[in-house]
Amino acid sequence: MPEATRSIGGYGATFGSTAVAPTTTGEFVAYRFAASAFDAWLRGVRFEARTVPVKWAHGGDGLPGTFGYVRAASIDEIGVRVVCELEDSPASRLLLDAADGGWLGFSCHGKPSSDRNSGEMIDGRPLYIIESSSIEEVSLCLRETCADPAAVITMVGGREAAYRAKVIDATFRRLFGARPSSGPRWLAAGFGR
Repeated sequence: MPEATRSIGGYGATFGSTAVAPTTTGEFVAYRFAASAFDAWLRGVRFEARTVPVKWAHGGDGLPGTFGYVRAASIDEIGVRVVCELEDSPASRLLLDAADGGWLGFSCHGKPSSDRNSGEMIDGRPLYIIESSSIEEVSLCLRETCADPAAVITMVGGREAAYRAKVIDATFRRLFGARPSSGPRWLAAGFGR
């Protein structure tokens, strides 16, 4: 079981996002994961064996090394949810703080084993649907650099990430002129009906 105070969770990859990557021949194509793409991988992976490392920006930006491991994963209608446990280190504490503040997102390095050309074109590139893939590594990245903008961090340290409460509060203020934390008063005023 992950150490809750050093855990980060959220969507490692989603099914609706389209990204661009090179093929083995060097051609850049658009790709999207099928909803069943990670089913076989999830059935066979052993998280207790620390098989899926967590890195910073896929080992780039001058921070090579592993900062933790994926300890659990599940699939829902949006994508693959992961829970990562970071090691107890100063760098990991900085990553936890940045994730809690909403600065980071996830990026998964998959290893597709089956794909198909969908026949669609996206920005002049053929769209491939990845039918089957493993996840070889999960990285924490600055949100603006993540290929999948929906691969968001939702949980830090065993609780909802602090930035998410701020986003919800700001959305309610903009839409309704009230705070959701004001409880029954904002409901009694007719908001949310």
